[in-house]
Amino acid sequence: MLKQELKESKFKIKDHKILEVTKEGDRATVAYMVKISRNGEVETNDDSFDLVKVHGKWYIEGNPFDL
Repeated sequence: MLKQELKESKFKIKDHKILEVTKEGDRATVAYMVKISRNGEVETNDDSFDLVKVHGKWYIEGNPFDL
């Protein structure tokens, strides 16, 4: 369903960048910028997501990406 919605909206990622990574033990926060084009309009968004380290591997915590 989400894949179809993205296809219909002509959603494209134009640029992205990691702005900052803050780490404390087995937890980290990644701040990022993403520039998207959707239906001919371009917008830039800054946001962040949390990571947690489990058995030596980093995982995204929760569901951070609201498209």
